[in-house]
Amino acid sequence: MASSNKTPPTPVRLIQWPLLHELCTACWILGASVGFSILAGIVTGSFVVGGICMVTLSIAAWRCWIPVHYDLGPGGVTQRAFGRQLLFPWSQFVHYEVNGDLIVLIRDSENSLLFSCRSVYLYVGSQRGETLVLLEHYLVAAASTK
Repeated sequence: MASSNKTPPTPVRLIQWPLLHELCTACWILGASVGFSILAGIVTGSFVVGGICMVTLSIAAWRCWIPVHYDLGPGGVTQRAFGRQLLFPWSQFVHYEVNGDLIVLIRDSENSLLFSCRSVYLYVGSQRGETLVLLEHYLVAAASTK
């Protein structure tokens, strides 16, 4: 499965921003948030509750409104958002799954309830090929060091 080429692949930088890359999905999320907020306001009879519901849903869907940068390189996957960064070393990932332009880096070896929360979702778009080469190189290397 691993290539015979031992030269590390070129690092990849991905920008995740559904508002830019997946406008239809972002619009559905916004529409659902507005709809649930209006429903909450009507059911409770309070526009304050509807407003609180809208703010809460907007915060919960923060990845739609704010660009998140991912750098994939020798050290692992670095996530940057809000001026902060978080490093996930390659050794934390068990495997990955590809679904079109979406790659899911899976951190749990078993299907737990937190599976979807602990995974890293990467929209790769036109960088799919180079991202797959990089993942094949580092995840196979990480699996062999465990």
